[in-house]
Amino acid sequence: MLPVTIPHAGYVSVTKLKKVQVWLVGSSKDFTYSEKTDGSYGKTTAGKIKEFQNMHGLPGTGTVDATTWKLLQNEYYKANPVYNDQYVIMGNPLADMNRTVRRDNFGWRQMDGRAPAMHNGLDFARAVGTSVLSAVDGKVVLANDSYGARGMTVVVQSSHNSNVYVVIQHLSSRQVSVGDRVSQSQNIAATGDTGSGGKHLHFEVIISSEESPVTISNNKISGGTTMNPWIFLP
Repeated sequence: MLPVTIPHAGYVSVTKLKKVQVWLVGSSKDFTYSEKTDGSYGKTTAGKIKEFQNMHGLPGTGTVDATTWKLLQNEYYKANPVYNDQYVIMGNPLADMNRTVRRDNFGWRQMDGRAPAMHNGLDFARAVGTSVLSAVDGKVVLANDSYGARGMTVVVQSSHNSNVYVVIQHLSSRQVSVGDRVSQSQNIAATGDTGSGGKHLHFEVIISSEESPVTISNNKISGGTTMNPWIFLP
């Protein structure tokens, strides 16, 4: 299937999946009877996906995993910039970045016997004081030294795409204030120890839209749709 089952794909509308599939295959007229443009497909789309994967040095499985989906989006938006309303390529928020998270990835989780709840970001285990880098070029729109259980928080709005907001939390210090312009990979904060379950950085991406606009008020951020950050990171 196209990535309707990948955790980050919840924000992708059926319309957008259709657009990507039609772009990949060439035309909906090329679809066989078993083809659909709602995220599932048959031999025609599978063959095109294999070609795409081989062209980009990926295993030609014909199945869209997270890496393939990120590349598909990247190439699609290059070809169709008018649809680039929810996309931006980010840099790593940590200098020693890897894809090992503390214990909580993006998605549903259950902690300490409590009811399952959605975890809207990635948690990276780091010693207190580890430098945190801005993932995007942008403007600091929130800098709250006491954001409840989330601790010190900084939010940067992307200058490349104003619909994209990057949230970093559980900080011990920050080097920026509201209104500051920051560059990708600029040192803007340091990790802290306010998170439950160990010292870590919480990294979150929120997308603003007409249906759910982001609002910054009373030194808090609300609205928007949280995304799986992995689709934006290198």
